[in-house]
Amino acid sequence: SEPITYGAVELSEEWTVFGPVLDHAEAIDWSTLTGFEEIPTQLPINDLTYEARSFRSERNQIDFRKALGEFPSRTEALIFIPVTVKEAGPVAFGFGADWWFAAYLGVEGQPPACP
Repeated sequence: SEPITYGAVELSEEWTVFGPVLDHAEAIDWSTLTGFEEIPTQLPINDLTYEARSFRSERNQIDFRKALGEFPSRTEALIFIPVTVKEAGPVAFGFGADWWFAAYLGVEGQPPACP
């Protein structure tokens, strides 16, 4: 299906998920993830390597129990959502969850930064 478009922003329905990660996500060296021409197929976190899993979002949401199965509390997941901005200008992004989360925006050729 076609990506969802909001003004000048196009949001992909195909999301890439890494996890479940047990209390390790803060150890990611984001500076190693530069050049966002492609989403990585593997993500090293501490001494483990996580494989990418592709999922289709439903109404711009993902149910982690469906995507990753059962997992203990304090488990983390990392999601990469391709976003295309079609024209220059200010863009406001909104992120939300029914649990704690952090959102990072990556610009092609730069490491992700917390807004």
